[in-house]
Amino acid sequence: MTMSDMTTEWIAEDELARQLNVERGILKKMRPSLPAGSLTSEGRRVMWSQEAASVAATTVGLSYGLHEKNAATEPASAREVEVLTVVRNFPNPRVIQARRASGEVVTVRVSNGLKYLPKLRDGKPMTLRAYYSPADNCWVREGRDPRFVGVW
Repeated sequence: MTMSDMTTEWIAEDELARQLNVERGILKKMRPSLPAGSLTSEGRRVMWSQEAASVAATTVGLSYGLHEKNAATEPASAREVEVLTVVRNFPNPRVIQARRASGEVVTVRVSNGLKYLPKLRDGKPMTLRAYYSPADNCWVREGRDPRFVGVW
């Protein structure tokens, strides 16, 4: 099969790895087990047919369609953002603990956790906007960190 075959849709291996949330090395190891004609190359890029991508997805344990969107490919504005209240920070400066509106305590990944305090200077609780990232299996801060410790 060639790239000019109009009946087959092709996807680049790096894009497929990103959509399936796996490393390219895993897909590279799957190449020999695929049927002939499932792979082709365009310059230095390895291209997978839609059927081969579906086989790879079932091997990894996911469902796959070329036109489906997942959370990793959606822009940040399309993600569901929540306002969380800071509970405490950890010795790890990249992680803080926050409380959702439902009362559940979650871990949030931030750039600099040392700037987050449970209370602001005026005594109000410190809040932040974050979204859940299923690819990372954690909450991620949206936007910038505070400029100073406990001060927006």
